[in-house]
Amino acid sequence: MLIINVLIQEHITIKKMIIFLNKWVNANDFSQKNKIIDFFKIYADKCHHGKEEKILFNALKNKRLCKKDRLIFNELLQEHKFARKLIRKLTLCKKFDDSIIIVDELMALYIMHIDKENNHFFLPCLTYLDEREKSQILKKFEIADKKMKKEKIKYEKMVDKLIKDHLENL
Repeated sequence: MLIINVLIQEHITIKKMIIFLNKWVNANDFSQKNKIIDFFKIYADKCHHGKEEKILFNALKNKRLCKKDRLIFNELLQEHKFARKLIRKLTLCKKFDDSIIIVDELMALYIMHIDKENNHFFLPCLTYLDEREKSQILKKFEIADKKMKKEKIKYEKMVDKLIKDHLENL
């Protein structure tokens, strides 16, 4: 299994949340705000970005990445920080209208960010790692996933339910 497959699978769950967010914004339904915040704090940031930053990016940080890959690497880290900032701002929103602007930014950020990782970074980054390093990264991903197993399952099911419930209420 390629180490990037684990991350790409998580991107699928995040994309599902983006689909829900798009519907949520149009439904004028503020009641799901805390679930959305929770998802991005725990699943997207702690589970997913945590693995990227603490494991994959950590393995790459001292590598001699080409200029383009180093630029993308740094952009991805900044985008993770920006996503955290948007979630903090969303947490403070008291009105649905205020949250729409932030959610729109969050959706745009994640769509662009996931595309950048999946199509411009993950495969090239593998060329900087030898087979032993890839194996170690995969083992670390597995350990991280075991620690976060309940949370991952909870949020994957939650996203599916949000989408299903929302479609039933149309």
